[in-house]
Amino acid sequence: MRFLKAALFAAEASASTLSMPIRKRWTRSNIPAITRRDDGTLDLTADNLVSGGGYYADVLVGTPGQTILMHLDTGSSDTWVNSVENSAGVFDPDDSSTYELVDENGFSITYLDGREIEGDYFNDTVTIDDKEILAQQLGIALTSADTEGLMGLGLRSGVAADEEYTTIIENMVVNGLIGRASFSLYLNDQESESGSILFGGIDTEKYVGDLTTIPLTDDLQNGTVYYYSVPISQLAITNKDGETDTAGMTDLDLVAILDSGSTVSLVADDLLDTIGSKFDVQIAQGFAFIDCKWAGDDGADQSVDFTFGDGATIQVPVEELVVETVQELPDNVVDALDLDFDNVCAFGLQPLSLFGIVEDRFALIGDTVLRSAYIVYDVENSQIGIAQANLNSTESNIVALSANETSLPTVSGVDEQEDDDDSAGARPVPQVFGIAVFSTLLVVLSGMVL
Repeated sequence: MRFLKAALFAAEASASTLSMPIRKRWTRSNIPAITRRDDGTLDLTADNLVSGGGYYADVLVGTPGQTILMHLDTGSSDTWVNSVENSAGVFDPDDSSTYELVDENGFSITYLDGREIEGDYFNDTVTIDDKEILAQQLGIALTSADTEGLMGLGLRSGVAADEEYTTIIENMVVNGLIGRASFSLYLNDQESESGSILFGGIDTEKYVGDLTTIPLTDDLQNGTVYYYSVPISQLAITNKDGETDTAGMTDLDLVAILDSGSTVSLVADDLLDTIGSKFDVQIAQGFAFIDCKWAGDDGADQSVDFTFGDGATIQVPVEELVVETVQELPDNVVDALDLDFDNVCAFGLQPLSLFGIVEDRFALIGDTVLRSAYIVYDVENSQIGIAQANLNSTESNIVALSANETSLPTVSGVDEQEDDDDSAGARPVPQVFGIAVFSTLLVVLSGMVL
């Protein structure tokens, strides 16, 4: 992909990076402040809201900056805020001296979970710490009932506007904040306190072994690359003895969208049946449920393995696929689900049929799988780099990505996964993607409470 080449290369080729540390908490309150690291890169705290869905960060929009809680989403491309005209909105254009209306009533976006967001497009300044992204085109939602906004980290081809515009990643290059339109995603595991998004670079301490480069592919629509779509060739299950079972899951030829805006992952129903049968997964009300015991000793040292491209295999521990969002269900709801277990958790893989998707070559890879991977999204060159995440890493070794280069640097990560003795076995028993499946799940279940 080549976008606004003259404008991008007019900006000084920079070795700078911007780092957004992600902090995980179960509520949206008490979000820590933005700080600057000793190396001059940006620290921006964020929340992983499993129950609400996704990873969030505080950014400033407008002049002077108005604090906006934004959902960080690789599955969509528009960055938007909620207007004070909404009952829950927080952004007031009248309070920004740099606000400029671009397209009245031109912003309209529909998400896979049925949410519809409508409003205007405008230009304004986005500030992270004291670093300004000038004249960024944003949407302002006039019909949304949410308080938070969304930072679309997707491709320019995926914007909802009638005409493509410079995305926030591209605009970081235009403003000389990073050298290449790229970012690296490290969500860390489900129990971790922190992860990070690094704009313009990679962190070799956050992955194991070598990065495998995979070109982006079209997403089965019309041959255009709208999303971070990559092939999955095989799924497998590794048991406690290290034996791998690929029965019925080889030569898949799947097209998978890597979507941090989705709290879970979606796969074809037959694949879910094959995987789920190994862990007693059951379907009720269209959703996949699992006994929470699999987050403990029952699931220890077992994984579901995803092979991307021609051989980049990411092992997802079974405990990472046990999500306790619905663990404290009322007894009458558990009874109505008619499951064979009482300790109910949601399974990290859900059926495509849940959203009426019948294309069995499609998969949506959300946070439940992405947490086990380190992914470099090289927007400039329409490719990703992927490796097994080095979970709970406390070290950092940042390598900046330079402009005018078409490859990722050949730098290896750590030799093996760091030990994490404290957490091992310790857990208690245009349609645009970017979905918070569990919010839909909780709505369904709340309707069952009599």
